[in-house]
Amino acid sequence: MAIFIITVGAGGALALIQKTLSFTSNAALQLEASYLAQEGMEIVRNIRDTNFVKIHKGVEGSIWTNGLEGCEAGCQADYTQDSLIAYEDTLLQLTNGIYSYTVSIDSLFKRKITITMQGSDTMEAVVEIMWEERGRSHVVSAATELYNWLSPTIDLSDNSFSILEAVTEDELIPESAAIPIPTPTPLGPPDITISSFTLNKSDYSPGETATATLTITNLGESDSSAFNTHLYSDASSNPECNASGGIDHWTPYNFSPSSSDSWSINFQVAMLEGSYTARIFADMGCAITESDENNNYLAVTYGVLSPPPPPAISIPVLVLKYFPEQNGNLDLEITGINDSLVSIRTKVNQLTGDIVNSLTTGSTYHGYKDPTATSSLQYSVLENKEFLKQKPVSINAIPWNPSVFRPDYNLMLTDDVSICNYVDNLGVKEVWVWGYHFGNIEPVESNMAMGTTSQGQWNHGTYGDVSNSEQIDDLPTCAQSYTLYNYNYGRGLAEALENHGHHIESIFKFVDETLWNKFQFPHGETAPTVNSCGWTHTGPNSTEQYESGWTSEAIVKSNCEDWHPDGSGEVKDVSCHTWYGATCVANGGVEFKEWWMQNIPGKTNGLLYLGNQMRDWWEFIGDFDDALSKGKSLTL
Repeated sequence: MAIFIITVGAGGALALIQKTLSFTSNAALQLEASYLAQEGMEIVRNIRDTNFVKIHKGVEGSIWTNGLEGCEAGCQADYTQDSLIAYEDTLLQLTNGIYSYTVSIDSLFKRKITITMQGSDTMEAVVEIMWEERGRSHVVSAATELYNWLSPTIDLSDNSFSILEAVTEDELIPESAAIPIPTPTPLGPPDITISSFTLNKSDYSPGETATATLTITNLGESDSSAFNTHLYSDASSNPECNASGGIDHWTPYNFSPSSSDSWSINFQVAMLEGSYTARIFADMGCAITESDENNNYLAVTYGVLSPPPPPAISIPVLVLKYFPEQNGNLDLEITGINDSLVSIRTKVNQLTGDIVNSLTTGSTYHGYKDPTATSSLQYSVLENKEFLKQKPVSINAIPWNPSVFRPDYNLMLTDDVSICNYVDNLGVKEVWVWGYHFGNIEPVESNMAMGTTSQGQWNHGTYGDVSNSEQIDDLPTCAQSYTLYNYNYGRGLAEALENHGHHIESIFKFVDETLWNKFQFPHGETAPTVNSCGWTHTGPNSTEQYESGWTSEAIVKSNCEDWHPDGSGEVKDVSCHTWYGATCVANGGVEFKEWWMQNIPGKTNGLLYLGNQMRDWWEFIGDFDDALSKGKSLTL
């Protein structure tokens, strides 16, 4: 048979000196390379032998070197090809254990076949297998001489040829010089493991972006194939193979033994406060057979904490008091009240303080049951101004009572005070006007002038007003928005709160009527209907208004104290005792109105609507322009 010699070298083919084999330390790779070298030599022989068959059959143009020419500088071929092609320095592809040049998974090996003619009837074939491993270059070479044994010029009786064909490896290599070929120990499978997994923080705010950093190492004895790694932002247990969800990271390269790689993955934490467990799963497709399948997971626990509540929105108030005076008393003919100035001043000052406290308390989300809750709004009186005269009367008649008119607010806010200086320069958000409802004058409960800052949201073309009024253009327009409330010093706290309650309804209806209606309705429905929160005139348990509604002892089912827009809040029995306690007092609904306001979603409410975080609704009361600039929406 033909001589077949294999040599092994590092960095290039070593010269064949003693007809021996030289192996690097990685015996398994060398053995694989040896097989590929043998296969390459068999491909050359098969091409030559196929040519012999064609010559024997008389196929025209057949010569024994067909498909083997032009390979002095190197060629390549695989078992599927019937001729050699020019060497392209490409990696052999590996598919189901078979090597070829069909595009699949890159192997480590390249194969170069060199054919050199030694005459017309003899050729030398050299097959080189090359690969890189751990930064080092390796080569296995196989060489032989092939003959045109159909040629009459070949002397088959030639002693050297017959010996060459018949010689064995032991005869060719003296025993004293031979290096035994080691029998490699089969390598174990790869073992992909997560050697580290950390988060950039231990606690996050709701919806914050977290960064996970991980390192993956191959602790096994052989290369791994490419694989997927999945990050699950919250998983109570290790996921199954190919579990859905998570964030995918594809590792498109093989991991050699002891090699590692690190990378980071960003993810958004949950919106709700709580403790969560992030899990990483290497080879989540379970595509790699490993020596240890239980170290592909690692978990880290983190918290989602509600951030410290934002400070309350400051609402500086300008208080205007109109006391038409007659002999030290209020003018009875103008006001319908004969109290002394001393007593009416005392009453108004007391009520002003009560309104400040009640409105601040009312903006405290769930303040009646959460002692840690803080208010969304903080009212304070910036300045008091007193006028011993009657309020000017406008020509704006009340639609349902045309003999009665609204005050002339333009005149009051330009002649008596320079309102835009207070609003634009001193930060006033609300104007509280103390006066009377008598004779030919009846003030509105609330009035509003949207500023030019929010001109894009004006609801009446040339001006904006979303108050509980006729919404006519009867206030000076400033750069910033402001609201005016009228209080009757002949009445009390309950009526003042009612003015604010109706303005709240108008504002939220303007911003998102659908969502606001979910908060109000239904109310007064019997079981099994679950009622919401009602409105200023009546609670969840009644359809009657005013005292009959606020003091109704009817018991209904309501989720108002845990209101969610999807109706998923806790349901409980509700009656007037829910807000009044043991005794339901007919006092104008003060306790109800405070309770009702405290159920309006405030800061850190944690509510979701259609997947979006609920805003602090009180922002639209505290700073209308700033709230609108962030979006005309009750959700983020």
